Order: sequence, then structure tokens, then C-alpha cells
Amino acid sequence: MRKEWLKMEIQIHVPNMTCHNCSKVLRGALEPADGINGVVIKKPQKTLFVRFDQERISLNRIVEIIAHKGYAAEIILAKK
Repeated sequence: MRKEWLKMEIQIHVPNMTCHNCSKVLRGALEPADGINGVVIKKPQKTLFVRFDQERISLNRIVEIIAHKGYAAEIILAKK
């Protein structure tokens, strides 16, 4: 399998992300995780865009990281 096929981006709705501190907590939890290549947060839309390497981290693990910080996570879109 070619390496570029292992890279994905997901869009995640986080309905209880309500303030600047929420986005700091989520960024701080996701960015250091092995396999996460980038996190973009859109606070007004309560949405995260996460780029990651499927070979190093799974969608389920990303959702677990968010849930561990006390936030709900609804995957809206996953694309390669």
C-alpha cells in the first residue's frame, strides 16, 4: 500500500465545545498523539478537522481521546 493512502482527514462535530478553553483542551490532547498530523478547530461551527496517519492511529482512538477529555464526538466526514 502506498503511503499517501494511509493519510486521512476527518471532520468531527463536538457539540459541547463552547469556549476558547474547550478548543485549547482538545488541541492539547490531540496534537501530541502519535499519528496526528494536524488539527484545525472551527469554534463557531463546533467542528474539528483532524489530519492523521491511519497506520499510526485509528478513528476510534481519536474519538476516545476526545471523549476522555469529556467531549462528545460525532464524525461528520472521513476522507483520504
